[in-house]
Amino acid sequence: MAINRIQSIILGDDLVPRLSFANANDMRNAIIRIAQDQAPPEYNEDGVNVNENVPLSTWVINNAANKNEDECRALFQPVIDTIRAEEMTSRKLYPAGTIWHVVDEEKGIDGGAVMKPPHAFSEIVIGSRMFINHVPHKYSEAADPTLPLPKKTEKDRVIDKKEAEKIQKRTFFKSALLATQES
Repeated sequence: MAINRIQSIILGDDLVPRLSFANANDMRNAIIRIAQDQAPPEYNEDGVNVNENVPLSTWVINNAANKNEDECRALFQPVIDTIRAEEMTSRKLYPAGTIWHVVDEEKGIDGGAVMKPPHAFSEIVIGSRMFINHVPHKYSEAADPTLPLPKKTEKDRVIDKKEAEKIQKRTFFKSALLATQES
């Protein structure tokens, strides 16, 4: 019933829709695990484990240097999967209704939004925009259909199909955002 009446709009890696007591507890458990565990074994050409007695936290910091968020996620995926299975076991609280995830254009992805299932927001995502994406004007900017318009007059304006779809998506999100504010 709530899926038909509630529209949740989430911008990029916004922390707040993912934040709950269970997720905060899971994050604490993961941080403690990273602080206590050893780095995964890595052997040199002589067969010696170069990571012996190296804390996992030190390994993470050393390997994250000069890498972007996506490279870090790929590198640490095995560690994340292990911690997720063993430490992140709390019951989850999800955003309500139909969830529209507005893709963060700052990541070089072509804006717009996609409908996502609630479990897609079951964990806190650590990222450079996790706090700034919750600021209200960021949601307004994401929903504003006038942002991508060129500096030509409307009469001279010619748009391609991709731009037209982007404007249509943003117009939908602006109306959905206004509808939620009016209720």
